Amino acid sequence: MEMAKVLETNCTLRELRLQSNHLGTNGAAILARALEVNSALKELYIPNNNIDDEGAKTLATALERNETLQTLSIWCNRIGDTGAIAIAEALGRNRTLQTLSLQYNHIGDVGVLAFVKVLEHDETLRRLGLNGNRSIGDLGALAIADALETNNTPLHLTVNLDYCSISSDLVDRIKYLIEENSRKCPIIS
Repeated sequence: MEMAKVLETNCTLRELRLQSNHLGTNGAAILARALEVNSALKELYIPNNNIDDEGAKTLATALERNETLQTLSIWCNRIGDTGAIAIAEALGRNRTLQTLSLQYNHIGDVGVLAFVKVLEHDETLRRLGLNGNRSIGDLGALAIADALETNNTPLHLTVNLDYCSISSDLVDRIKYLIEENSRKCPIIS
């Protein structure tokens, strides 16, 4: 992957969009190695690339070392709870990522719990997109609600409740808490 070689030495490219390029696990690993040493890229968009848990783990390793990336969009891939846990743990060591988009993957309650644990102490992440992860149920939703109540860091949390097994009481509670939390900070576009 020639793009990864360019990223390793790049000092000017700030945004890279590689949607629907069939990167898969191997492509994610190559891209992750480049991200570990890149000192310029601020936004990376790699949705719809068949990235699975193993690919997510390599990207998580890169997040631990990268000191410039502010937005990572990896929606519409095949990332499950194992990949989500790796990314969540990496966020605990990353001090630059502000927006993480994981919509329409295969993340469930276990993955959500890993993110909630990070949100308790995270001071950088402002937007976490989890909508469209159909395996998020009441357990994950309750953890999200609790995090929104206790987290002092302003956070825009995007949660699509379609196709989830979340009770209507929790839906109402989360909607209220998201509105309350949104008042703490300006909308990030």
